[in-house]
Amino acid sequence: MLNRFYITLSLAIRTSISLFVLMLLARTLGPRQFGLVATTFAYATIASLVTDFGFSIKTLRDIAANPADGSNLLGGSLCVKILLSSAVALVGTVCVLLVPTDAATKLSCLMLGGGVIIAAIGDLALTSFRAIGQYKREMTITLQTSAIYGISVGSLCWVNSDLIWIGLAFLVSRTLYSITAVRHALKLFPGSAITAQSLREVPAAMNGAWAWAVDSGFSYINSQVDALIVAQLFGLTAAGIYLSGARLVQSSLALLSVLAAVHVPALAALGPQSRLSPLERRAIVEFCSLGALLAIGFLVGGPLVTRFALGSQYLPANALWPGFAAFLFAKCAAAGLGYILSAYGFVKLRVGGQLMTTTTLFVCLLAIPSLTVITLPWIMCASTTVTGIFYLVCVICKTKEMVRKWA
Repeated sequence: MLNRFYITLSLAIRTSISLFVLMLLARTLGPRQFGLVATTFAYATIASLVTDFGFSIKTLRDIAANPADGSNLLGGSLCVKILLSSAVALVGTVCVLLVPTDAATKLSCLMLGGGVIIAAIGDLALTSFRAIGQYKREMTITLQTSAIYGISVGSLCWVNSDLIWIGLAFLVSRTLYSITAVRHALKLFPGSAITAQSLREVPAAMNGAWAWAVDSGFSYINSQVDALIVAQLFGLTAAGIYLSGARLVQSSLALLSVLAAVHVPALAALGPQSRLSPLERRAIVEFCSLGALLAIGFLVGGPLVTRFALGSQYLPANALWPGFAAFLFAKCAAAGLGYILSAYGFVKLRVGGQLMTTTTLFVCLLAIPSLTVITLPWIMCASTTVTGIFYLVCVICKTKEMVRKWA
């Protein structure tokens, strides 16, 4: 129970400060400039899926299942992560420089996008704390680095809405976060120093994680595709209004990692059972309960956020809250079932589910003749529901020979 308190507190700190900064950005920059910032975050998050390569959930599961080899597992993941991050940053820089816009906007986007990619390294390092139950130490690191992030970026939002300075503060604070997280992660396994892998070993590590990488890639795309297309279809102002709510949704979904950090290690140690186990039933109930609470919270609190936090410029966002609420419940329910499959290493089943989500998304986008901003959350909800149903069948039938063989 104490572990849940610390991981919940850690996520609460991170989420609350992120939301605080988000609200300040939206209110001070206005819909159009905030649309640019949020769209940059979305594209940078998609770019970071290449650097993730499935190592977040894979590292959590592998270290939990074999803590004695934790140093090698973490070292290999971090090495690949840093190398891929460097490559993506280089390609991303070239792409941004080719965009036909002014130099100040390019520089701002580079710093904002770079901060997202660098922060992902720190996120991976923190996974090792959860894998071995060091939730209190993770909470301490999160508190320190989030305070720096909130104070630096938040204060600049308050006194100076210049995107260049905001981007610089974001980049510096996210870099400090990753350096701190990695430095403390290196001390987790005394007596077995973590050494960087050679370039020859990197392809082998990537080959062992390809299925996790595909799953992670689909997961990123499916969660961010609305943010990518809204600016293209409806313009930056509409994107700013839509993403003011969508970013809140994404921030609230961080709470899923609280339950995942508790249930994935326990399920990985237990292994798949002949029938639905009490631990699996408990995980399903808790994930669905979280989804219901978040859905109610957005239905009731969404209009209040629009009125008191975002301002009158964002009043059209009120029409989006019901769709976001439905999506949140579907996402939490599907995530709980998906994490059960991840704990057992049934990653190919997760890939199948993610592919269903992507297919449903694009079929809906192409099939609906009069697509509007308001329909986007409902499309996200429908595609996630399809995946959740597939995951449920897989969890129930996980002992069937056909399912186990394909998984």
